[in-house]
Amino acid sequence: MSISAIVPMRNEKGNVDLMISSVTELKDLEKIVFIDGDSNDGTYEFLLESIKINSDKRIMVLKQTEPFGKFNGIKQAASHVKSDNILIWDGDNTIPVSDVKRIVNIYVKLLKSNSNIVVVANRITSKKEKKSFRLLNLLGNHIVSFAMRLILKNRVPDVLSGVKIFPSYILTSKDNCRSAMSLDNFGDLVLLANGARYNSQIYSVECNYQVRFYGNTSIGRWNGGFNMLKVFIHVLLHRCSRA
Repeated sequence: MSISAIVPMRNEKGNVDLMISSVTELKDLEKIVFIDGDSNDGTYEFLLESIKINSDKRIMVLKQTEPFGKFNGIKQAASHVKSDNILIWDGDNTIPVSDVKRIVNIYVKLLKSNSNIVVVANRITSKKEKKSFRLLNLLGNHIVSFAMRLILKNRVPDVLSGVKIFPSYILTSKDNCRSAMSLDNFGDLVLLANGARYNSQIYSVECNYQVRFYGNTSIGRWNGGFNMLKVFIHVLLHRCSRA
């Protein structure tokens, strides 16, 4: 079963070299797609320069077109991928490559007995560097996790994790709840709701969580929280997680 990685980046110029070095360590990946989400710090140009130095032919760099937003970028990148499975790995270097390798290995082992699974990196209950999680962000993650139990029927501790791996049809199938897909700016809620729609087994794997050393998160607490609330209510009312 082939796996490709999608690495969404926005204003992550200082993380480019380490992300390229990290993701290319995963030798089993079929394709690696970096997509820049309308950065204003030169991330896209730096990506292009960096891959000239890196000889890994699996790498593709895309510049996102409108509509912007992380999830729209992921969907645009996915249109260039033909693999059976997709790894999303946020380009902020907060989850170490050693943990992502372990997550991918666990996913591959689980695939041998069940091809309908989703694996989510769990930053919440694992070891975290000091100041890697702000108190409000941690509280928000717990609230989203408990709320999503109504949709997923079991608790996923870190719904908002930036590392997820899943069958590609969860993202690309034409019978998904399209209105929810368009509402979700980040994709975290819809991807897991789609997994529930396909009766996927959702596994959480603990990972270390590091302090971001370059740039700031692009997710505004209030705007991001309001967007997630809208998506959650829509998915719940329209039963987008049910076949």
